This record gives sequence, structure tokens and C-alpha cells, in this order.
Amino acid sequence: MSAHRRKPTTRSRRRRPSRRRRAARTLLVCGCALVALAGGGAWYLYRDLAAGIGSSKALEGAERSKFGDSNILLMGLDSRRDQNGEKLPAEILDKLHAGSSDIGGYNANTLILLHVPGDGSQAKAFSVPRDDFVDIPGQGKDKIKKAYGLAKEKKQEQLAARGVEDGRQREQAGREAGRAAQIETVRNFLGVPIDHFAELNLAGFHHLADALGGVPVCLNKAVKDTYSGADFPAGPQTLDGGQSLAFVR
Repeated sequence: MSAHRRKPTTRSRRRRPSRRRRAARTLLVCGCALVALAGGGAWYLYRDLAAGIGSSKALEGAERSKFGDSNILLMGLDSRRDQNGEKLPAEILDKLHAGSSDIGGYNANTLILLHVPGDGSQAKAFSVPRDDFVDIPGQGKDKIKKAYGLAKEKKQEQLAARGVEDGRQREQAGREAGRAAQIETVRNFLGVPIDHFAELNLAGFHHLADALGGVPVCLNKAVKDTYSGADFPAGPQTLDGGQSLAFVR
């Protein structure tokens, strides 16, 4: 007696991609939740995560992926300031071991594109080298990492020339311009749509590692670096937020 395999229905065939899309949206929300960067301690972390889930018009009107695919751009900024351009509290800077808020800037030193296929197959991510020499809209040829900072500075100068005195307003508008420029630059360079994005800076990375309860690593050799603050023995260990940031730096 033979058994007949029932063909999957249209509904069942669609379930798997929808789970992938939900996973992509979850990742996006988690990434965006790290954009807010004020404070220290549990209250500040809660405020950061809540405030970071906001809206952005950086992708407004942009081409989207087809067939249920999703491309997510993850941007890591070399910045030591909060959402309003204000300096981070001294206790947070001490944990970051990253120097003063006056150093660093708005270069996108980390650019990772995550591709989530609509057919339910394995997601893939790859890093875009930050020093790739590319066309930046409105700026000519330059390193791809500079698109964010150049557009941000230009927008803030335009607002100042128009008499906008509110520093927070200029900062937020500048960042929105920076996001749009960085996304457009990566999209043009790779020739693929960008459907979602998330950004974080050094403090955001610190918060992410803490929120995950630490990051497990296993080192073949002991590491010690006075610049980043990394000081780890060889072997398996779990790094907290500050240690994780030192490790990746």
C-alpha cells in the first residue's frame, strides 16, 4: 500500500517566508532601539531602548526588494554623542574607554548588508569595506564611510544659514540627511534595494552587548591593548558591554 504525499497549499508555502520577514523586522527593531544613546544604569538603558524605536524618512520613496526579499543595512557610527548631539555622561565615556565626546565623528565605519531571501532560504550578511572609493551623491568621489557625515554637515550648515538656532533641530535634521545619503550611496554602489536600516554608535554597541547578557568568546592567545582597554586572558570567557566594545575595537 502506497502513501500519497499531499502537496503543500499556497497558504503553507507562504508561512516560511513570513517567519523570515518577522525575524528581519525583529532584528530591525532591536537595531533601531540602540540609536538612543543617553545615560547610564538600568533606567538610562530602558530610556534608550524605548526612545530608539522611532520613525525615519530616510527610505521614503526608495525602491524595494521583490519576491519577498529583504535587504537590511546596518550602520555603525564612530560617534561619542547622543541623539541630540550632546556629550555623553562621563561615567558612560569611562565604560566605553573611547576617549572624549569631542573625538570621533559621523563616519559609518561599519557597513553590513543583511539579505533575507523571500523563499525562506538562509539569510546572508557581508561587510562593505569602509574605505571603498565611490560616488557619493552631491559630494563627488570619496570613501564610502564619509557619506553620512558629509551630508549631515551640509544639512546643518544650510539650516544655520536659514537662521535655525535650535541645535537639537539641526542635529536631528542633519542625521536624517546623513542616513538618507549613506543608504543611497550603498544602494548605488551595490546596485541593490535597501528595505530597512538600523544604526548605532559606540555607546549603542555597549548597550547591545549588555542587553544580551554578555558576549561569549574564546581566545587562542591573551590580548592586551591600552588604546581600546582590551585586557583578556586566553580561553573561553563572557565579555560584558564595555569589554565587548574593547574587543571589537
